[in-house]
Order: sequence, then structure tokens, then C-alpha cells
Amino acid sequence: MLTNEQTKTAHALLAQADADFASGDWPQGSVRLWEAYAAVITAIGAARGMPCRKDADIRRLLAELANAEWDDDADTLAAMVRTRGMRTNLVNIPQYLAQFSDADDKYFSLDSGLGLAQRFRDAPARGGPEDYEVECLAPEMPRIVDQLIALG
Repeated sequence: MLTNEQTKTAHALLAQADADFASGDWPQGSVRLWEAYAAVITAIGAARGMPCRKDADIRRLLAELANAEWDDDADTLAAMVRTRGMRTNLVNIPQYLAQFSDADDKYFSLDSGLGLAQRFRDAPARGGPEDYEVECLAPEMPRIVDQLIALG
């Protein structure tokens, strides 16, 4: 469980991101969104003895938070190993989807949040986020951070 101080830090970073976006400093707002996400995921990982130094470490932690099965040999979600090589077409989509559990679906939801956070992490290197990222995606980051806090 995250401490009150860790939660306050994440929310302060989110508030600073809003202020940065409002002032037109989109690259800095992007950095703050990533910092809020990273602060929470790092604290959760530390509490579980799972340091999050790389994206792969974060994905493994997300799988644990979702109670999804991780395949250590393939370093990916076990469901991905089970479905590898399966052709995705309209005929076998039900079979493909049957290979995933509710925990796998929860993992993919958490992983989507990571993907969004990574967009903001990487935005300054490409000159800042795009308009649609600030308008449509940035408002999702508080929900993603709060979801992690609830799981932490």
C-alpha cells in the first residue's frame, strides 16, 4: 500500500502537469505526467520487492498487480505465449480470445496505461506532445495513476 506522502506526491505532479499544459509548456507537462506515473509504479514495485528500472520490469509488476500469469522464459504474459502463432482472423477470434483470462484482460488495461504514460515520457524528445495527446490523452493520466494507487 502506498503511503499518504507517496499519493500526495503523485497528485502534486499531476496538478503541476495541468499547470504546465495550461501555461503552454507542453514538454514539461509531459515530463510531469510521466513523473507521476513513475513515482507510483516505483513505490509499488519497491514495496513488493520488484524494482522498476526498465519497461520490462514495469510490465512484470503490472502482471502481478492484475494477477495475470507471467511466463519467465518468454518474459511476457503467459497468454501471449499460448496464442503465439495463432492466426487472427474472423473465424478464430473466439478461440483466440478464449486463451485470455479476466486477469489477462486486466493486465492489458494496465499495460495500456503504461503505453500512455510512455507517450508522455517520450514526448519531449520529439519536440513535445501533439495537440490530441494534450487534449484527449493527458486527461486520462489521473485515472491511470489513481488506478495504480488503488492496486498498490
